[in-house]
Amino acid sequence: MDKSVKSKSKSMSISIRRSMRPEALRAKSRITEYCKIDMTNSDSDESTTTDDTIAPITPTAAPLSDQDTANYKYTSNVIRYLINECNNATFEDQRSQIVQKMFEHLNKNPTILIYEPKFRRSVINKLKEFEDYINTRVDEYKNAKHHTIVNNMKISIHRTMRNKAMLSEVNKYLNAINVVFTEYEEWHKGRPLMNQIKLLYHTLERIKKEPAYVDDLEYTS
Repeated sequence: MDKSVKSKSKSMSISIRRSMRPEALRAKSRITEYCKIDMTNSDSDESTTTDDTIAPITPTAAPLSDQDTANYKYTSNVIRYLINECNNATFEDQRSQIVQKMFEHLNKNPTILIYEPKFRRSVINKLKEFEDYINTRVDEYKNAKHHTIVNNMKISIHRTMRNKAMLSEVNKYLNAINVVFTEYEEWHKGRPLMNQIKLLYHTLERIKKEPAYVDDLEYTS
């Protein structure tokens, strides 16, 4: 076969290969953008963008089946939608729920993780970041000792307040505050999100056995 024909044929195969990927490229860019949001400031909507994108799948990678192609495109659209939702969320609890949905979707639809080493590494990094953040958040809440502060208030008020009706009213509100703090302490542990993080670690190990799995060495070669 003529060299020019071979070159054209090779170029065409790569082009077809990459044509499946525009949504994933945009999704990765938005994932990186979202994950750089400072979650310690729940009222902040600022984010840092990056030019980093998913590198193309190597032409030697196994071709996507029709079903894998559908799953791949579907997942990239879902991830993009969820990241937009995260960027529009005002509070940390809203963003945590959306990130939980994102990880849950990747657990159920890991095709993009099988074919995208760079995207996969980005996800792994974010898993570690969220895990570390939640653990730090739990420690910070324990150190705040909100329950102790409220209980000390109750002791002080009991010692100084002489009006029985008013004392009963204050106790009612302080008890209600303690209930909210108890619920807040449970939310702080982020169990639903942590469960999805742990499950996604298992998913990342499981997909390594997939025949079409593109590992880091193949990606960089």
